[in-house]
Amino acid sequence: MTIEEQLSFLWFSQNEIKVYISLLRSSWNYVSQLSKDTKIERVSLYYTLELLKEKWLIQFVIKNKIKFFIPEKPEKIVNAHKEKLNIAENLLPWLKMLENTTLNKPSFKYFEWMDWVKEVLKEIFEYKDIKSYANLYNAMNHSKELLDPYFKKIIKDRIKFNIILPYNQSVIDYLIAIKSETQNKTINYVFINQVEFPFEYDVFITDKIVWIISIINGEIIAIRIESMAYANSQRAIFNLAWLGATNFVV
Repeated sequence: MTIEEQLSFLWFSQNEIKVYISLLRSSWNYVSQLSKDTKIERVSLYYTLELLKEKWLIQFVIKNKIKFFIPEKPEKIVNAHKEKLNIAENLLPWLKMLENTTLNKPSFKYFEWMDWVKEVLKEIFEYKDIKSYANLYNAMNHSKELLDPYFKKIIKDRIKFNIILPYNQSVIDYLIAIKSETQNKTINYVFINQVEFPFEYDVFITDKIVWIISIINGEIIAIRIESMAYANSQRAIFNLAWLGATNFVV
């Protein structure tokens, strides 16, 4: 994992990462040169510099009427997160006292970046019965290797996996190859007309969780919704679509 990817896990934006790393490498810099080095246009750059100042990761000095930005030492990042962890640990007992554990409250989580999407996929394929209406081609187009480990897990753990997909020859060839090579009987799929039903994201349904994943045109996100009512509704929609899919098969 690159330095940039690791910093993103600490809730730094891509622009913040570019600017801070650029300043560390140069020791100091002014706005016009920073804009050239980071390829960030000046309005966004001023906003990013302000965010980094609020996080106490940069400071500035004025010399000959020019404002120069200077990075704080990287140890500041560690110290800031230690302080936040300490605050969170002290808050936890009080927050637990406020928590209403008698309600089955829905949970919603949003993830960005491919590393998080991979973690989401790992969680999905821990379940033994998965229903999905999905595109799959976008994931394959991004990286064929992205899907391979999960289909291997389906085969190894005999996960029941029913999926409805828009017709795509690459996806057909991929799934047929898997079934013929392994004699797998737990993967079941139906292809539908991609013009009438152009799925662009992937939906996975388990007992009480629904995942929505989008990997298209630079958009790499995952949404996790934990709600029995929502999962039951999505499962009912899937079952209805599965029953009717033979009428739409290409």
